[in-house]
Amino acid sequence: NDIYYKWKQTKDPFMKPSIDHIIPRSKGGDNDLNNLQFLTWFENRCKNAMSQEDWDKMKSNILEYFV
Repeated sequence: NDIYYKWKQTKDPFMKPSIDHIIPRSKGGDNDLNNLQFLTWFENRCKNAMSQEDWDKMKSNILEYFV
């Protein structure tokens, strides 16, 4: 897994692998393996309770959110 190897090289706590719900549990998602993915700790915290679709849209326009 790319995330693990990047973290292993740097030990940066923000790069640590984290398990994320593709469809958040707060929006009806479950703990089924098909609904889980690895993200960095930082990305998981940023994604928060967004669906993967919403998060992908946010990331594609991320510069609009910076001043």
